[in-house]
Amino acid sequence: MSFKSELSDSELWEALREDDADAFSGLIKTYSRFLINYGRKFTADHELVKDCIQDLFADIWLYRKSLSRVTSTHTYLLVSLRRKILRASQSGHILLNESEADSYPFMVTFSVQEQWLETETEQLQLQQLNHVINALPARQKEVLYLKFYQNLSHYEIAELLDMQYQSVSNLIQRALAHLRKNWREEFTLLLTFCLIH
Repeated sequence: MSFKSELSDSELWEALREDDADAFSGLIKTYSRFLINYGRKFTADHELVKDCIQDLFADIWLYRKSLSRVTSTHTYLLVSLRRKILRASQSGHILLNESEADSYPFMVTFSVQEQWLETETEQLQLQQLNHVINALPARQKEVLYLKFYQNLSHYEIAELLDMQYQSVSNLIQRALAHLRKNWREEFTLLLTFCLIH
């Protein structure tokens, strides 16, 4: 089977499991930039991120025959990369439970697109919104990023972060409640952004 751009992720994954090098190449082309962007949220060491992505794809090819079917290639790759980066950057320490949830960096700068903002007041509100979101604990910031910027479902986020579905819902609710309580105007702006994004 040759790689074709119209193949779905699940078809690429299945072809890869059957030794299709073109499908493997297609997977790399589809996800490399996305994985680089996600990996850089955890560390400013871009070489570490690239090394971890290379290791991830090398492992996938090396163990392709023993790979199981996945419900979401997207989520599988995020989970795997996240573990590799945390393992590499914290000397083998993997975050597996909520008690360790905020002991790692998540360096995203939320930046709502500005072209739809018409007034200076809205620009100022945007700056305040970015500031307050980035002041949230790392785990809350990460779930907001995954939910609103990566459009992952609560179930996919739970799988990615190795958490219960309810814990993900609770984190999102806590983060949004904080915004709603302390930053009413900015929260309205966030909701507006989420509806048009």
